[in-house]
Amino acid sequence: MAGMLVSTKVKDTVGVQMHKVQYLLSAATASVGSLLGWSFNYFPAQNMMLINVPSPTADGNIQFVSNDVIPTQPWAIFQNMPAQCWKLFGNDILYGTADGKVMQAWTGSRDNILLDGTGGDAITSLIQQAYNYLGESATQKQVDMYRLNFITSAPDEVIYSSVMLYDFALQTALTPNALAYHRESLWDNAIWNQDYWGSSGTIQKNVWNQALGLGYCASIAMSMKSTTEVIWVSTDFSYKHGGLL
Repeated sequence: MAGMLVSTKVKDTVGVQMHKVQYLLSAATASVGSLLGWSFNYFPAQNMMLINVPSPTADGNIQFVSNDVIPTQPWAIFQNMPAQCWKLFGNDILYGTADGKVMQAWTGSRDNILLDGTGGDAITSLIQQAYNYLGESATQKQVDMYRLNFITSAPDEVIYSSVMLYDFALQTALTPNALAYHRESLWDNAIWNQDYWGSSGTIQKNVWNQALGLGYCASIAMSMKSTTEVIWVSTDFSYKHGGLL
C-alpha cells in the first residue's frame, strides 16, 4: 500500500536518522514510557526500521516506521494494526496480538488469511502523505489538479478515494469510491485507435483529480480497499503560487 517499502536491495548496515521523529518520540516516551511493549526492530529483507509504541487505549499500539532504503530515511506512522509485540523469524515479520494470536505481517494482499491459504478479507487503508510546501514556505498555493500513479495487476480489485488537504490538517475518515481505469483490449475484438493496448499484466492508473482550497502547504490523503498488490509509484501536482498574505 501507500507508503510501501518496496525494494530489491537489502542493506547490510543500519544507520538511524532520528531527527525527523525525535519530538514525536519524546512526547510518546513522556506519556507512555512506563508501559510494557516498547521495542526497536529492524527487518533487513524489507529495509524497515520499526519502533513499537504501546498505547493505554483500545485503539491499540502505534508504530514509527522508517524506510531504510531511501537515503533520507523517511518516517511513517502505522495505526490500527493489532500488534502488541514484533519478531523477526527468518526473513518474515511476525507480530503478536492481545488475544494471543501470532500473525505474519507484510505479506500477501489480504488480511486474516488462514494457515492453509484460504479465506482472507480485503485490506482497507487510510494513508496521508507528508505535507509539502511546494518549493516556497511563505506563499499560499492553490493546487488545481493532482494525479496518483499506481501499478497493480488487477484493477478490478482496487477502489480508492482521495482528497487534498492544507496546512497540517489530518484526515481521519474517507470512504473508497470506484476507481477509474483503462481495461485491456481483447485481441481480434478491439477497435483500432479506440481501445487500449495491454501492458504485460501490469496496469498503471493515471487519473487527474480536481483539487479544492488553498494553503501554505499541501498533503494528499487517500483511502483504498484492495485484494491485490498495489504500488503507489508517484504523485503529480498542477498548482500556482499566490501572495504572502
